[in-house]
Amino acid sequence: MNNKVKIIADSTCDLPQAILDKYDISIIPLCIIMDDVSYYDGVDITGDEMIAWSQSLHLAPKTSSPPLADVIDFIKPYVDENRDIIFIGISEELSSTCNVVRLAGDCYQYNKLYVVDSRNLSNGIGLQVIKAAILSMDGMGAGDIVSYIQSNLVDRIRTTFILDTLDYLAWGGRCSSCRYGPVIFF
Repeated sequence: MNNKVKIIADSTCDLPQAILDKYDISIIPLCIIMDDVSYYDGVDITGDEMIAWSQSLHLAPKTSSPPLADVIDFIKPYVDENRDIIFIGISEELSSTCNVVRLAGDCYQYNKLYVVDSRNLSNGIGLQVIKAAILSMDGMGAGDIVSYIQSNLVDRIRTTFILDTLDYLAWGGRCSSCRYGPVIFF
């Protein structure tokens, strides 16, 4: 195992705790905002709690990137250990989280922090994170891991999902101007 490389992702990767533990992956939680109160995803609030809140109020929670100060504190132990850090985060088209992590590295003037825009969300990030962790465990260096992920996975992994309901999209304003109902494509 390559103890010099630390793999970090954000909470949108949706990896179960058993996988995080197995591969020594650390998670930076994004912020979930409900009723003007900010919660750390997976720390202060669970998915079930968010769903219950949404269903009771017919609203979708808002999200935001983690605060810069929190990310600075989060990476400090790895900077102090002089470890290479690879952060794989939610698509930069959806969030500023990757940039917040870059800024945290800049605060330390730390040149051993690699930020990978997964260009994905959920399991699409998770697959990239797991592969990076496996490559690290196999002894590959940080630069080579990043090159591998960017060359072989970022543009090839796509997250697809099927919605049971459009309610959450409507409550969050993602399809508020459309009327939805059964649709059949031939």
